[in-house]
Parts: sequence; structure tokens; C-alpha cells
Amino acid sequence: MSRYHAYLKRAEQVIEAYTGHPPLAVFLKSFFKQHPQMGSKDRKWVSELVYAYYRCQPILPSAQTRMEQIAWAHGICNSTPDPITDMLPESIRSLVFNQSDQKVEALGYSPSRLFPWMDAVSEQIDQHTFALSLLNQPAVFLRVRPGKFMQVMKALDQAQIQATPLTDDLIQVPANSAVDKHVTLDRDAVVQDRSSAQLYTPILEQIKKHQSSQALRVWDCCAASGGKSILLTDLLAPTSLELTATDKRASILYNLQQRFHRAGIKRYTHFVKDLEQQATEEQDQYDIILADVPCTGSGTWGRTPEQLRFFDANSIPKFQQLQRSIVEHALPALKPGGWLVYSTCSIFSAENEQQVEWMNKVLNLDLQQQHYVTGYQHRADSLFVALLQK
Repeated sequence: MSRYHAYLKRAEQVIEAYTGHPPLAVFLKSFFKQHPQMGSKDRKWVSELVYAYYRCQPILPSAQTRMEQIAWAHGICNSTPDPITDMLPESIRSLVFNQSDQKVEALGYSPSRLFPWMDAVSEQIDQHTFALSLLNQPAVFLRVRPGKFMQVMKALDQAQIQATPLTDDLIQVPANSAVDKHVTLDRDAVVQDRSSAQLYTPILEQIKKHQSSQALRVWDCCAASGGKSILLTDLLAPTSLELTATDKRASILYNLQQRFHRAGIKRYTHFVKDLEQQATEEQDQYDIILADVPCTGSGTWGRTPEQLRFFDANSIPKFQQLQRSIVEHALPALKPGGWLVYSTCSIFSAENEQQVEWMNKVLNLDLQQQHYVTGYQHRADSLFVALLQK
């Protein structure tokens, strides 16, 4: 058996063993740990083959064997001839140099087949472009913290890491580059998706109009490891913030503490709170509540293409109810006139526009703005943000 047939066989073993949990990246690490004889090149090939399979799975011919499907998917996602594309039928081998979207079109497939839940997607999303973007691995971005741009660029240049400045605070870097060995993460720059780094940009000016000389009291009520709090801190500088960060997971709040320490954020409190189960006891405490709520994550499936195989559409109404519980339970703590910043990494209207409509009608929140920050043109995620006032 050739080395490349062995890669296909290993990829087949991963796919047959994988059940959708844990995330594919975590499962691959476990799989490779169980096969220590595999070198870094072997792991890279197998990972790429597995990810290609899940990206293309909805359009792979069912009559093919699993190994044939994996090779076919590799040919669709890859634009450089190699020993695996040489194994393919002429119908796809001749298309290798073409872009992935051209291959899909030439093979007679509708891009909508790549994402079978288009009827649930917001009308604000370019469905054709979004579906085709799932064939490509998203890029890696660094959001540079205030005053650190030249320092970070110099460090990347000295490390010979090819860095592409996109804005005065956003840099694209190659995947798998050892950025953390040359840049102090969280202190000088944050590894953050392009759309995530720009999430608050559309609503920022309206928030700034209502700033005062006093510190803004901000509650990040689904804080996770604190990325959104760090972002808002940087965007509103030099205004001081009094941050409160909560999450239902104590372990992830420990990660938040470590990140805030590196980021130089000292004026904050944190504690465990499960807003799905219990309403806050605080009343009229905060100027801003950040509600980056749990969601299907459909706007990020370019990074987790296994969802194209294992996603259950029945989870959409379940997430919708969870999101409503969190917002309703957090709302008493928002001051009259304060801002609720609602965000998801979903493109499903049930998690976004429909939720905003419910907040307006049922919770009497006034919608100020709502936006999709789309990344499918830039190899980035697609997110939703809304600004509502109490």
C-alpha cells in the first residue's frame, strides 16, 4: 500500500469512528495520540482529508466507496495536483486547478446541497456565496490591541511569518504559524476571527454618543473566556469600564481570569451564573449587557464542517428558547435607557431577527440596529449583532 493510500485508509478510520462528539478537532487529537507512529506530515494529510470529506459530504456520490468519496472531496477542495488527485477520474482530475465553486458547478451540483437548511437562513445572507465558502478553510486573524500594531508587525517580520495587514488593528496570518511564540497573546494581540473582531463596529458610534465621564458598568452575561469583553474594552478606550463577567461554567471563567490578567484588565468581577435556569437578582445595575448567547454556530461551520453531517435542525427551536431565557433572565439588571447587545454566530433567522422581534414585542426593548457581519467573502465567520435599548 502506498503512503497516500495509507492516508486515505487512516482518514476512513477516523470518519467511521467519529460520531459527532466531541468536536472533530478534539477527536483527531485523541485519534493521533492513539497512533503515535504517525508523524506530523501524516497527521496533516489525514486531517486535511477528513475535513475535506465533511466539507463535501452532502454532494459526494453515494455509490462510491468511503475511500473514493474522501479522495473525491480532496480533489474538490484542493487546487494543486498531488498523488491523491492523480487517483481520481478524469472528470474531476482535469478540474483540479479550478476554484472549488467552479468544480461544483462543472460537476453539475447545486451549491445549496452543501448546506441543506437554506430555508432557515436569513434573507440577509447571500446563500450561494455562503454555501460555496464552506469548501474553504477559514483564515487565521490577529486583532492587535491599541498601540501595539508596529510592535506586533515587527515581531512577525522577525519571525518570518507572512503577515497581511487588513486594517490598522487586524492582521491575517498563515494557518498553523507559531504566532504565540513571537507575540504575547491577549497582551499585544488576540487570535480572533475577522468578523468577531468587527462585530461591534456597526453599533459602536451609537453607544459612544451616550458615554459620560463616569465608568460604564458592563455585564458580559455569557462571557466564556472573555473575548467580547476584551474587544469592548479596547473599542471604548480610554473610557474606563467596570466589568462583570459571568458564565455557567466555572472552568471557563478560570480561563477568563488568565486572559484578563494578560490583557491588563483589573477592574472586574466574575462569578458563576446560569441564566438559563435562574433570573438575576440585580435591578437596574448596568449600562450595557453583552448577551453573546449560545447558538447553533451555523455561521462558523467553515471551521467545523462536521456539522454538515451531524447537525439536527430540531435543535434550532431549542436554542431559540435557551436564548430567550437568558435574555429575559438578564434584563432586570439593565438600567432604563441602557443597551442590550445581543449577538450570535448563527445565520438562522430564528436565532436572530425573530429573536429581536420577540424582544421588541414581549420585552418592550426598542431596536436601534441589527446587522449581519458576513465573512464568507473573506474566509471568515458570519455573525449577527443587534443593539436594543431598555
